[in-house]
Amino acid sequence: MLRPAAARWFEVLCARGESVRLLAELARTGAVEVEVRPGVPEDLPVAELAAGLQRYADLARRYARYWSRGRGQRSPQVPAPAVALATALERIAAWRAEADPLIAQIQRDEDARSELCHLQRILQDMQSSPIDFDLLVGAGPLLGSFCGFTALGANLRLPEDCLFRSVPWEDERCILVVGPAARMAEAREGITAVKGRVIERPAWLKGSATQALAGVEGHLAELQRVLGEGYARLDALFERYQLGQALAEVAPLHWFQVNVGALERASEHFVWITGWTDSGASGPLVEALERGGAGALLRFAAAPEGLRAPQVLVNPPWLRPFEVFARALGVPAHDEADPTPLLAAVVPLLFGYMFGDLGQGLLLLGVGLGLRGRFAFAPLLIFGGVSASLFGLLFGSLFGLEHL
Repeated sequence: MLRPAAARWFEVLCARGESVRLLAELARTGAVEVEVRPGVPEDLPVAELAAGLQRYADLARRYARYWSRGRGQRSPQVPAPAVALATALERIAAWRAEADPLIAQIQRDEDARSELCHLQRILQDMQSSPIDFDLLVGAGPLLGSFCGFTALGANLRLPEDCLFRSVPWEDERCILVVGPAARMAEAREGITAVKGRVIERPAWLKGSATQALAGVEGHLAELQRVLGEGYARLDALFERYQLGQALAEVAPLHWFQVNVGALERASEHFVWITGWTDSGASGPLVEALERGGAGALLRFAAAPEGLRAPQVLVNPPWLRPFEVFARALGVPAHDEADPTPLLAAVVPLLFGYMFGDLGQGLLLLGVGLGLRGRFAFAPLLIFGGVSASLFGLLFGSLFGLEHL
């Protein structure tokens, strides 16, 4: 337990057409590191699909936000890589024909919602102001107004005959500009010249600041309803064209092209998947190959000459959360000690000594227990909470009040 363990060398012989899918299943275990033996002939199982995969990658960058809303699903009968890619591209093309106009409208509505959210916040700050937007509207073609946002240190220059009011903002400068309509174009150029952005005043924005705020909130509610309907229609298109299944089949191909690229050639029709795995991961590897549903041969052998085995930390489950401190400096080498067991004793001790309080310690303990199973580092809160509670008893401290 005080020494890291050397990883084992594994080899999988499989059909060339099944290699990408089997390797994706192995990767899902999180217990393998692929490495091709030096000096062996390499094979590129997806070389002939490079153009199609590049097209898929371009589409994914554009539409990934909308695809992520759908549910991916794998078919029981997995097609050949070329067939899976061709099917996915055909379904995406058909989906785009109907989805593109809908996405364009959704983006316009989201931009409008973003602008209204900014106006909402501006009006909330101006509710005590005597401003009356009816006067701006009634000024006819003589006056114009808009809101502008710039960086805090921007050298902003506005026409001298324009009035502006600053509105508090966190990381930007927000101003409400009012002036002659003939000078509004120049004022807008002053905002955009310093890489700022302009939000126009809607024509329906009338009345006092409070009345205008109520109008903005009403339009926001309507926009939210329209956006919900738009996304519902987009989700229905995703299901109608069965994009979930198509994308689930082509995603491993793209992952393989980006992260692996080549495997060791065994013959014209077979390849080797070789690399390192955890010393106790034989069971997960066998299960992964069975999930792949293809014929494959797995064996563990001596590592090839010239390759150094990676080191892996071997600790019981209750110690593994403390491995984060050891990994911060890299996994120890084969001739170095694993400090995780020592850290498991020292870290809670030091934390409890510095943060000793019974009430706050119990709160940390409760948070850790509540997040256990969902947050990898929750056990650290549990150990720290117990230690802080014990030291809080020794110090007589309860929520900073030393009266125990």
